[in-house]
Amino acid sequence: MAAWTYVEPDGSFRADVSHCFRAEEEAVLAELHVQLSSGSRLPIERVVGVPFTRADLERGGELVVSVEFELAALCKPEITVALPPGDVREVTVVALTLRGERPGDELAVWSARVEDRARVELALPCAEPVLLVACASGLRPRTLRLPARASLALLELERGGTILGRLFSGNQPHIASFTASPLGRGRARDLEVGPFTLAWKNEQFEWPMSSERSGDDGAFRFDGLVPGLPYELRWRDDLEGLGADRLVTAIAGEGELSLDMESRSVGVFLRARGEGARQVEIELLLPSGDRRSSPVTIPLDSPWWVRVPRGTRVRVLDSAGLALGEALAGDDERAVIEL
Repeated sequence: MAAWTYVEPDGSFRADVSHCFRAEEEAVLAELHVQLSSGSRLPIERVVGVPFTRADLERGGELVVSVEFELAALCKPEITVALPPGDVREVTVVALTLRGERPGDELAVWSARVEDRARVELALPCAEPVLLVACASGLRPRTLRLPARASLALLELERGGTILGRLFSGNQPHIASFTASPLGRGRARDLEVGPFTLAWKNEQFEWPMSSERSGDDGAFRFDGLVPGLPYELRWRDDLEGLGADRLVTAIAGEGELSLDMESRSVGVFLRARGEGARQVEIELLLPSGDRRSSPVTIPLDSPWWVRVPRGTRVRVLDSAGLALGEALAGDDERAVIEL
């Protein structure tokens, strides 16, 4: 239940909240949640304790709870977000409070499709510094500390560093899922900022991890990275999420990579007779001792395969958990399990 009222020109307000206490429960409401908002002031919400009992209510008469607020003024600085020339992207700008030099609570969010540049409409506290961050997929996040009562701000988004390359299996292009995670100095803290998850690292926001998938030609590309920073590049090539990660360290902006799946892994093929498909459980015992398993559907009219690190033992189980076959991914290029 709620009660609404308006604030008078002298700053006073009065609301009848008696209906909020007429529930059938034995206990009386112990607190009120009071919120004030205005187009030119920062909204305030406060929990107010109720200083009377059910007996007070039953006696009748007027009972008064006094609340005092001090509203902070809001300003609308001229904030501009700019993309690389000729670029068109969906851009999000988030304003946060500052706790010392670290990001605090979210104040406001602005999102729009931007062509080259756009004006950002945000109402922010006039008397306090604010942290702004602009984000767009494929570009490096831009962080800006806006001083109290600032009237102008420019958020320029840049392409940042790039890691790109091709993945091969022998001489053939290979499709795989990739992630790139920064390895720079300083501890990172992941924060939910608007619709994104960003890492607060070295006094600014960066992408904590980027995900891509190589194309039919084996090509992959990561943009929006920190130039010159080392990244841990991981990839896996199986379709069911079973394969172990392979990794290299790459520097954003330093040439094109050529990666070879064959150097660290072996293909394990499953062959089953019949028509249609079959549901089985694939279990991997990795050289590290880790165990992974996943249900998969294999076609009965053609081989199904998964690529795993050398030394991995692969087992195939039926729906009841009975072993149908197994193989060790050894020094040969491939291992075969006949079902």
